Amino acid sequence: MSVTPPNKQIAKPSQGPARHWINIGIILLICVAVIVAVLVTGRNTKNPSGNSTYTYSSLVDSKLQGTRTSMEFLRPKVFSLSSSDSTLLKSSYVHSGKSNQGNQAVLGSIVGYAPHYIIDENPTIDLSAVRNSFNNASDYQNYAKQAYITSFLSDEMNTSYFAGTNGSNTSVSLSQPKTITTNNLATDTWQFPFTATNSGKPNVKVQGEVVFHLGKDTSVYNGYDYLMISTVDYNWQPNQSIWQQIVNSLKITDK
Repeated sequence: MSVTPPNKQIAKPSQGPARHWINIGIILLICVAVIVAVLVTGRNTKNPSGNSTYTYSSLVDSKLQGTRTSMEFLRPKVFSLSSSDSTLLKSSYVHSGKSNQGNQAVLGSIVGYAPHYIIDENPTIDLSAVRNSFNNASDYQNYAKQAYITSFLSDEMNTSYFAGTNGSNTSVSLSQPKTITTNNLATDTWQFPFTATNSGKPNVKVQGEVVFHLGKDTSVYNGYDYLMISTVDYNWQPNQSIWQQIVNSLKITDK
């Protein structure tokens, strides 16, 4: 006679307190890893090189006073005067510091320049052609050269960012001009975004804008006014509100 053995249940491992805390620990580690990955991705999306930015605080007045024109604008207080030429009516302000986290160099340059070219000594350009070109963004690169904008930017980039390199390797790229008006400037004022690089310093890329204003034109001289604002590229976008305050404060008076 066969005997059917009794049903036996296989015993399961004990799910004691130790195993419970191990599971919680694993979950916490996964959560931390996900959070770190999100933070790193977000930082690198905003700033691919992982560099930090500088936070500017107070703004102070800057003024260039000449016999034919004057220029006034605000600048962050940390930008100190590096050079000034009363004959050319030009003042350069620079800032060299560390980012908020103190792990990255942050450079910046602001230049006010309001020369008045004597017609007998310098080639003149057709101001109506300049207006038409800039207002319609047609052949603006050519007229930017004629109005000395390109050479002005190249010189400033070599002085402030690419010192010690071959200046001929500096490349300045101007974007299309945009007509701007402020409370102080109603006509003949354009904003040129630009970038600059030099193959001798491949890790440095500059971003900024130059405000170009056609000053008073007479039979004796032509007035061209420039305000350049620039900084290393990873510091440009986060400080847009500061740069805009500077542009809005610009005041030019021709005599």
